[in-house]
Amino acid sequence: MEATSEGMETIERISSMSLHHSILKAYKRAKDMNWDKIYVLLDIHGTIAKSNYSSVRKIIYPNAMVALRIISKLPEVRLIIWSSCYKKDIDNWVRLLKKCKIKISAINETIVPNTKTGDFRKKPYFSVLIDDKAGFDPRTWEEVTTFFLMARDVYGMRRKYEERVKGRLQARPGKAHVGPVPVGRGRKDC
Repeated sequence: MEATSEGMETIERISSMSLHHSILKAYKRAKDMNWDKIYVLLDIHGTIAKSNYSSVRKIIYPNAMVALRIISKLPEVRLIIWSSCYKKDIDNWVRLLKKCKIKISAINETIVPNTKTGDFRKKPYFSVLIDDKAGFDPRTWEEVTTFFLMARDVYGMRRKYEERVKGRLQARPGKAHVGPVPVGRGRKDC
């Protein structure tokens, strides 16, 4: 049986919905467990930039940097870079991400402490996995961002943080920002 381009697009679209489900599930679980963090494990190649196995040249996917800037600035999100790049290449990526005002919480490490029932020294802990090998389609960055913003509204995460910030505002007027995360014009790579 020969695959048609229409059939392949349908299959790709349906597979990208699993990430949407993961985002919704992560926020629901955070609400149910009264957690205040969502851990996002992010691969670089095939997600932020086109995979290029012959050099480290960066061909960044459209919307990736803007989406990551918005997602990483959500107060509940902890963005963890998870990549097999060599240290020098990861350092270059980290510089670029910081230049683009993307907040990174960790690189190739789990930032969740061990619990009575879980040892996270070797197994990565995450709420959401963004990796091409897990089915992520880099053409869906805009949709992924929308799902993060919708899920935090549906499960009350935004309200939770706004109430916390309002409390700080009342204690120290003019020191905190409540509302959408401002996004300025990006640089060439951003």
